[in-house]
Amino acid sequence: MKTLKQIIEDEKLSIVHQSIDNYGTDKDVHPYVDDYYDENFLIFQEKNIILVEIGVRGGASLALWKNYFQNAKRIYGMDNLETNNSHSIPVNQDWVSGENVEYIIGDAYQKEVADKLPNNIDIFIDDGPHNIDSHIKAVELYIPKMSKNGIFVIEDIMYDAQNILYDKFPEKYRDHVVLYDYGNIKLLTLDLSKCGEI
Repeated sequence: MKTLKQIIEDEKLSIVHQSIDNYGTDKDVHPYVDDYYDENFLIFQEKNIILVEIGVRGGASLALWKNYFQNAKRIYGMDNLETNNSHSIPVNQDWVSGENVEYIIGDAYQKEVADKLPNNIDIFIDDGPHNIDSHIKAVELYIPKMSKNGIFVIEDIMYDAQNILYDKFPEKYRDHVVLYDYGNIKLLTLDLSKCGEI
């Protein structure tokens, strides 16, 4: 089985392979892909899962997930199609198409958009605007939608999450929230399978 970085390379999904700025995925440059994702997502690889990622821009990470989780029940990508510079990123239809892939355009941090998703999400990844407010909304809106064995992830945290974000999780989960520190960025995870019957 291929690793995530092998799929990114083979499918030419990386930003470095694209001619348009900010087009493609940057997941291949982050150490947590090898360190956390490949290790913890492997148990889901052959399963009929539901995966949700916020902040998929042109869809490269959707192509990554549909290649990695080929038996997925549904892979949802959400984006409002705006960058910090407020210009649109073109959507690659090859990346976002597939019988088990759905691309939702909208603000994933609004309840009416979150309500479009089913419950029992197995893997949730927030790769959106990387700010405190969006992270708090992700916790509020999506933790209740997680499966009992799901993995909840917030990528690329650049602030003191331990003192700000931990208290936003339901109290019964706080002891299981883990912050991985990679220097200038952090990865926050909650593996609900380790929470037991709470």
